[in-house]
Amino acid sequence: MSSKNDKKTKKSRTESLIKLYSFFHLSLIIYSVIVSYKCNGGLNVVQTGLAIMCPHLYLIYIAATKGLTFCLLGVTGSEEEGEEE
Repeated sequence: MSSKNDKKTKKSRTESLIKLYSFFHLSLIIYSVIVSYKCNGGLNVVQTGLAIMCPHLYLIYIAATKGLTFCLLGVTGSEEEGEEE
């Protein structure tokens, strides 16, 4: 009888971890698509596809190439250099 209870406990724990990871992954996909849209100034099919398929790697790529602000602060290149428009 305890064997059945152990299996049910393991199954419910596994199911809850799967739900938690699914929520985390979906949230990460949404965030990476937003970052892709902001960094590219619109919809870029290739970048958005990468953001959907591999959001973890896409965010690491953006952090390495564009900086840790992830293009969300609205700072342009001329503003970073201190030039006035």
